[in-house]
Amino acid sequence: MSTKHVRTGGDVLRFGCGVKVDCNDCGSSRTFAPMDWVMVAGGKSLEVARRRLKCGRCGKKAARVTVLGPV
Repeated sequence: MSTKHVRTGGDVLRFGCGVKVDCNDCGSSRTFAPMDWVMVAGGKSLEVARRRLKCGRCGKKAARVTVLGPV
């Protein structure tokens, strides 16, 4: 399955993809299962969610979102 068409939280849930979020500032990372991602970001696009995410370690808004294959 190609991940190039995963653009929203609904797509993440529909395709069963995981989402990895890395902090560009401190290097902290977290991986979300599809349902966990929808609970955090809702149905928003990945770009909108990326801009809103704040690192739990350093508090910066410097997230990098990567879509993983189906879990």
